[in-house]
Amino acid sequence: MKRTKTHDEYGAVAEGATLSGNTYVSLRSREGTACGRVLLMTPQKCNHGITICERCADSWEIDHVVHYARTAAGRALRERLDHNGRDTAPAAPPAPDVTPPPG
Repeated sequence: MKRTKTHDEYGAVAEGATLSGNTYVSLRSREGTACGRVLLMTPQKCNHGITICERCADSWEIDHVVHYARTAAGRALRERLDHNGRDTAPAAPPAPDVTPPPG
């Protein structure tokens, strides 16, 4: 990848860059301190941890809230994740303990 007005050679989005919603996914840190944008790439071109693809989206979700619905790229990524069978929904709460009392 080469350095452009919108991103560096690794794919990190430049501060203040104007991007099309078709090219990036919006996210927010879990601490709520920072919002950001990451470029959506194909798995073969993704610089995992700097850009995002269907193979590394789950690792982004560890430290960030990924807003899939906010951009066309986010919706496309969510569709690919769902199509590939990856469950991106929050984990269900554990089932209550229904062990019968002794006796």
